[in-house]
Amino acid sequence: MAGEDFTTLVPGMCSNLNPPEQIREKELASLDVTWYLFAIVESQTMPPTAALERLRGRLRGRQIPSMELMVIERLVEGAISSQAANEFVSLFRLWIDHLVYWESHRDAMAQSSVAHPVYGVAPAAQESQLASTFILENTQHSILGFCIVAACCGHADRIATLRTELPKSLHLLEAERLLDVMLGTQTIPGATELPDFAAAQVRNVTVNATLTPEELFEATLRFLEVALRSRFKKPVGAAVEKWVRQRWGPEIPSPSLFATPKLAIPAIQRALETSGLDGVPTVLLAAEQYQRLRLSQDLRAYLVSVAKSMRPSSDAIPALDSSPARASSGDPR
Repeated sequence: MAGEDFTTLVPGMCSNLNPPEQIREKELASLDVTWYLFAIVESQTMPPTAALERLRGRLRGRQIPSMELMVIERLVEGAISSQAANEFVSLFRLWIDHLVYWESHRDAMAQSSVAHPVYGVAPAAQESQLASTFILENTQHSILGFCIVAACCGHADRIATLRTELPKSLHLLEAERLLDVMLGTQTIPGATELPDFAAAQVRNVTVNATLTPEELFEATLRFLEVALRSRFKKPVGAAVEKWVRQRWGPEIPSPSLFATPKLAIPAIQRALETSGLDGVPTVLLAAEQYQRLRLSQDLRAYLVSVAKSMRPSSDAIPALDSSPARASSGDPR
């Protein structure tokens, strides 16, 4: 605007020409650390593997394992969000290698700082290192995360691509087994663990255009559990939340399939008014009262704690608080 001076910078605006003394005394971050952070920015406008290749060129052979893990994990997150199956496959092996390295070098990596980074190179993981509980759980949840987003977005073909390409990158029997379940080439009689439950629901959602209230309830529950436990909560949670709003809102199963539709539909609609992933448990707790499946006391208490951690912006909470706890009659566990 006329008469206003746009050339004068004040402290806190853009580059601070007069920073506080305690800021002046701090050491500058390593330029290599800056390149890692810049790679994350670049990945927003180019394929993740392209951003990683440019990072490698700038570092000229140097690597900071702690930053490598952070950046590669962010790139895998981007591949899950964009459903870029080939990008996911290309990054998956690197991610596993760095997880294995982190698990066995935690103390050394903890010493790394932005001013004095600890350099090193994560070697290719050995088969014996892939069997730890930490690596197994992260493998399960990364594969399930990608495939849950695929199921929620209607990209079942990406699951098939993953099954075909992933073994070329990293032979993991658990990853192959879960993908086979999601593709319907393997079944899991007597399943007792969340990864198996979730894989079965991915299959159910991808092959059935219409779900009964009980089927929708089970799929929502398992997708939510994976999202809440995943290292890739952001893309998985966003896809699950959007899917829940569609399937429990405009695409809700025939109201007549609920035991008391005149009570069920308004309760679910109130629950849907709550935004964010933490609102999904509220939908489940509202729907539980009006369909066959019952949650175990422990699982229901967990969902209540998740739902109550949100900041409600609607009257969805009464539906939560008025739903009495029930002992499980079996599934879901």
